[in-house]
Amino acid sequence: MTRTTLAALALLTCLALPAPQASASDFSLLAGIGPRFDVRSGDVNAVSMIHFDYELISMLRMSAEVYGYVLGDAPDDIAFADTQVGLLFVPPIPGWFGVETGLNIGVSNLLSTRHGDGRIIGMLRPEVALTASVAIFKARLAYQHNMLPLGKVSDLTKVNPADEGQLTIQAGFEF
Repeated sequence: MTRTTLAALALLTCLALPAPQASASDFSLLAGIGPRFDVRSGDVNAVSMIHFDYELISMLRMSAEVYGYVLGDAPDDIAFADTQVGLLFVPPIPGWFGVETGLNIGVSNLLSTRHGDGRIIGMLRPEVALTASVAIFKARLAYQHNMLPLGKVSDLTKVNPADEGQLTIQAGFEF
């Protein structure tokens, strides 16, 4: 029993000692790709994205993102999907891994082939992300779900963008 406890403590110490202290960078620029899910129809489309975030104050970052449909329903193999800005809460966690939660507001491009409607509408999206940082490199796995459309969406029998969610994997640099 004592040997097992000592071995576990030694392993934990070996993993914890080289871990850097929790720190934030001024800004990060990431690119990524992932699936966008439509819960009602079961459709999945690929989206590409660019993510930029900037530290406003300790533990609070402002983010901006631009998405594009890739392949699938996208006309000409790529189309504007949406753009958004948001606030991310980043608790200080020592080590290479972290968590971010936030809320984004933006506009979403409805495609007639995917949604049966060709409008641009406002969206509100909560987000949760897991991050990993080593030196100037950062990776991020994020999930966002459309909470509700903003503005006038008159016919929700055809289109319900609140049924959509997306999972993206991103990689890039932080400075």
